[in-house]
Amino acid sequence: RSTLIASSAASDVYKRQALLSIIISGCSSTTEKTDADKDRMVEETKPDKGDTEKLEDLVIHTEYGDLHYPEQWREYISINQESADDNVIVSFETESGNTTYPLFQIIIGNDKDGTIVGGLMDESGTQRNVCLRVYEIPENVDLAEEELSRFYAMQEDLNYLVDNLK
Repeated sequence: RSTLIASSAASDVYKRQALLSIIISGCSSTTEKTDADKDRMVEETKPDKGDTEKLEDLVIHTEYGDLHYPEQWREYISINQESADDNVIVSFETESGNTTYPLFQIIIGNDKDGTIVGGLMDESGTQRNVCLRVYEIPENVDLAEEELSRFYAMQEDLNYLVDNLK
């Protein structure tokens, strides 16, 4: 198991057996966004014509700035956003059958106990910390090898998200 944060997502996607194990503390007192808010918070962007290496992005809009995640996972991933105190928590999950598996969370704001992986600047110019929580896929689950590899690849692509913090 290895911790992957700052390396390029393009080179990490195929290292399917790696597990990410960054742990940060939890948040409390959450207020969940409505379905209409969730629909507005995610959009697709296309790369510039001159940028052949950059994949299409899912852009997750938050009150503190935008997060970019590879579009290739759109059909497999659920993205939920909630506010807690002065933080925004963006959760990334996937499903297999009737089971939902949390992949990772991005916490934007004042998470004092978390591991800082970058920052976002809002429209007013205020810089906020971005922290990360990655969940391990349980080893005792009955998933096909291809599905398990996809779950790991989706986790590894958080590197793309971290590399694109602005």
